[in-house]
Amino acid sequence: LVKVVVYVPCAHTGQVRQALYDAGAGSIGNYDCCSYVMRGEGSFRPGEEAHPYCGEAGQIHHEPEDRVEVILPRYKLGKVLQAMLVAHPYEEPAYDIIPLDNEWRAAGSGVIGNLPQECDAVDFLAQLKQIMGCDNIRYTAPCRPTIKRIALCGGAGGFLADAAYRCNAHLFVTGEMGGFHHFHEYAGKLMVAEIGHYESEKHTKEIFYDVIRKKFSTFAIHLSKVETNPIKYL
Repeated sequence: LVKVVVYVPCAHTGQVRQALYDAGAGSIGNYDCCSYVMRGEGSFRPGEEAHPYCGEAGQIHHEPEDRVEVILPRYKLGKVLQAMLVAHPYEEPAYDIIPLDNEWRAAGSGVIGNLPQECDAVDFLAQLKQIMGCDNIRYTAPCRPTIKRIALCGGAGGFLADAAYRCNAHLFVTGEMGGFHHFHEYAGKLMVAEIGHYESEKHTKEIFYDVIRKKFSTFAIHLSKVETNPIKYL
């Protein structure tokens, strides 16, 4: 996360703040349009070639201004700054970009969600095996007749099994748990399925392909067909 702080003449605070919101800034958990505003006074002296919104060239000017603060995920920074600069009346807006140590709770290593309908756990794994192209799936006994709430983490996701259990998941799917003892730990509490480290991540190339193609429409992209899985099955 980062914080953007911008100083705005008071009459334009509303439009600049709305532009920040519209560009994706100011969301905290289940709340949006979050900001902080503090009134103060800014000073500046326009140069001879400046075209100031207020004040005169060569004269120190004092202007009532609002300090507007918003937070946002770093990947949205470019879009937010562009929107702010368009909405701001000043020729040279003063703003700060402050890195934050706060965690962004909307993103993490895994996902959790509900199936449209409950289904048999083994039937679900059979379908998952076909979709993911797995040679086999290792799994623990189901803890209930049917499942609906699924947690997923690609790769070595054993460290998230406890989080999946706390989120009331019926099944936790990951590439590898990281040790046989982890299967025992959740026996009777959470069904765990291990589909293979490579198998759980191999489809990310299609995700990257789509993202790059949308952002760079003239960039030639090719999906590799090289098999890089070091693990073989009999």
